[in-house]
Amino acid sequence: MKIRDAVPGDAGFLAKCIMAGMHFYDFEADVPEQADIFGRLTECEQREDLLYSYRYTRVAEVDGTLAGALISYPGEIYKDLRHKTFSELWPDLSDMDAASEMETGPGEYYLDSLAVDSRFRHMGIGRTLLKDGIQKGIGLGYSKITLLADSEMPYLIKLYRSVGFEPDGHRQVFGVDFQRMLYTASADEISAGRIARIQKMEKLYDAVLKGDQGGIGLLKRYMDSGLWQKDYEADEAGLLPTDLKRGVLSQDGLWNLLEDLDLHQ
Repeated sequence: MKIRDAVPGDAGFLAKCIMAGMHFYDFEADVPEQADIFGRLTECEQREDLLYSYRYTRVAEVDGTLAGALISYPGEIYKDLRHKTFSELWPDLSDMDAASEMETGPGEYYLDSLAVDSRFRHMGIGRTLLKDGIQKGIGLGYSKITLLADSEMPYLIKLYRSVGFEPDGHRQVFGVDFQRMLYTASADEISAGRIARIQKMEKLYDAVLKGDQGGIGLLKRYMDSGLWQKDYEADEAGLLPTDLKRGVLSQDGLWNLLEDLDLHQ
């Protein structure tokens, strides 16, 4: 099994995954019967500025075949992206959208839609994607990871609890009662996530210094998101291993690099 970031070419499969989560599709047919919904969701997945974009999705492959997917993103972006998505692609559902509770919000990382092709179930793919999503959220600096589970599907709640989620109230979303589930990262997980993040950024930083600018966008987001500041403060507080390479955290190094490349606004 391989877990990777989704790409635009995965859009058709990802649309099927969302429809499966909505109980509109069961992976048995080549093309879902609800062609209009499938078409709109495929467009969502191909774009970068809508709620169900490929850019927020991780996929699982088995022997090169797409087997499952998980959409996840910071809660801060949810409200605006949901409004944009529905206003552009489902304007006929605007009243329902306005009446529905928010699925997530600021301060948490949200696991939105999880689905596994029926041919690949009972292989641990769903559990692996969930754990991957948790680690992604922690790596982005979140200690709270949330998701919603259909209250009428206790087997899903059991799955989520098995990887560390606990019930945390209910949300009414588009007329359906959902159990909100919360995963709270431990101090050790947060520390490990911080170290892994710094190591990743350090490699990108070194590469840019050597002339490879492929990772400059990620470094800019690292600086702009506030994560760099948090990691810098952790370093100042003596919370990082002494042997950890961290030139990217030098007080002026990354800032000056971005300024030299004219990437500050």
